[in-house]
Amino acid sequence: MKTFARGLGIVACVAAVFWGAVAGAAPTGGFFFADGFDRPDSTDMGPHWTETWADWRVEGNVARSAPGPESSLMVVDGYELAEPILEATVRHDGTIRPTYVALVSLYLDNDNCVFVKVQDYDLDGLYDTAYFYRGNNSHEPWGDFVHGYDDWEDLWPYFGEARIGTYIVMDEVILGIDRDFDGVFESLYARGGAPLEELGLGVGLGGYDDAIAEDFLAVPEPATLVLMAFGPAVLAATRRRRVILG
Repeated sequence: MKTFARGLGIVACVAAVFWGAVAGAAPTGGFFFADGFDRPDSTDMGPHWTETWADWRVEGNVARSAPGPESSLMVVDGYELAEPILEATVRHDGTIRPTYVALVSLYLDNDNCVFVKVQDYDLDGLYDTAYFYRGNNSHEPWGDFVHGYDDWEDLWPYFGEARIGTYIVMDEVILGIDRDFDGVFESLYARGGAPLEELGLGVGLGGYDDAIAEDFLAVPEPATLVLMAFGPAVLAATRRRRVILG
């Protein structure tokens, strides 16, 4: 059985130890929510997920979004976090297409949420670009996201598989990339000015064109975990709006 042992960031590893993350979907009534999608293939994502845009499916013990030029979004039922830490493993199957995986937080509805994605923009079979949006793959600018679609980050070195994470502290949104699955986010990017009063508290996943995601984890912001995994980025973000390390 697949477990949450390989390749999780520090936040996920500590959460798994202290709060018992499991391979399947953990009940949403506890401190954390985790889903390894380790179950039979199905177009039904299970009792803990609501698909709010297009379709997700479980296939080969991973979550896959709708195939073709279609955005998909799903949120965790009954699980809300004001300052969430999210993690997921993303993989590219090498098929040339503009696929992406997004971590979704502060979800109110499809148009009002924090939507941070990594995408194969160059169509090279690797994830190469990150975008920070408000809403489901929306190009709306807000806060430090002043250029909307044109406000992007180059993710060099590009990757076919990585552990990605987002952390929200006050109105700052921070993305981390762990390419070698050593539990350290070697690249960090940040944006500020999220309109908190206009957003919600839900968490979830977005995807485009048969995207692959696995080992999803959501936990609230315990100070010790933040200091271990995202601490440098959080401190830097308080001094400047954009952080790029590595």
